[in-house]
Amino acid sequence: MREVASRAVQAVREVAGEDRPFNELGALLEEFTDVQAADSTWQLLQRLAADWAPSTSKARPAAFKWHALVSLRDELPVADGVTSQRTQDTRALPEEALSPGTLTFMDLGWYLTTVGRHVLTAREVAEAYRLRWRVELLFNALKSGVGLTALRATRPGAVLSLVYAKVIALALSRLLELSLQQKAGESGQEQATGRLALVLALTRCAPLLLSHAMRSRGVTLVQLEERILLIAEVTARSHQQRRERERRKREASLRSGR
Repeated sequence: MREVASRAVQAVREVAGEDRPFNELGALLEEFTDVQAADSTWQLLQRLAADWAPSTSKARPAAFKWHALVSLRDELPVADGVTSQRTQDTRALPEEALSPGTLTFMDLGWYLTTVGRHVLTAREVAEAYRLRWRVELLFNALKSGVGLTALRATRPGAVLSLVYAKVIALALSRLLELSLQQKAGESGQEQATGRLALVLALTRCAPLLLSHAMRSRGVTLVQLEERILLIAEVTARSHQQRRERERRKREASLRSGR
């Protein structure tokens, strides 16, 4: 799923190209090959996941964190990783993610760049740090737009698959947006539509790819079936519990109104 998500993001980049305005980046793009921001967002999980994804809360002991190195050119991830909530960003992203010639903003006011001081002074880098807020646009799109907050899985593999499924869904929405924005008859629209079809095909194949990967790790068909049924059971139970809470709220509201 991670490979499929990477290909989906790359498809968006190939279609978008350099057409999108980057007024806020301004002269930075004349000096740097890219301007990137490293940050993370976290999401609570059910208690059963506390053994591999401990959180910082005693009341809700399980949570995962999605770390991302985001290009501010297109607000899409260049590199990413999924860990427990307690893991710092610097430990989750690979060292090779920091490319020569890039300006990278990290949380807690760290300014890291492989470009010499003759290009930007320390003050100029500090002033440019305000651009880092744009990474929040990606996190907001994942949480509010494609439902990253609605994960019901507890096993590491299932959580990873669902996280990257959300990234794929975001890429699909970007491709659809690009396809609709471009005028009919232009080659750009044909390219966006073609890439959208390709990512849709990859997405449809994702369950098959996931099953193949699990089989290669020694998971039998019986075990795979048991895990699928467990996920379905947990999801159904969660929906039933939510309906029950809503019913009790309505009954309490009716009693209080008498």
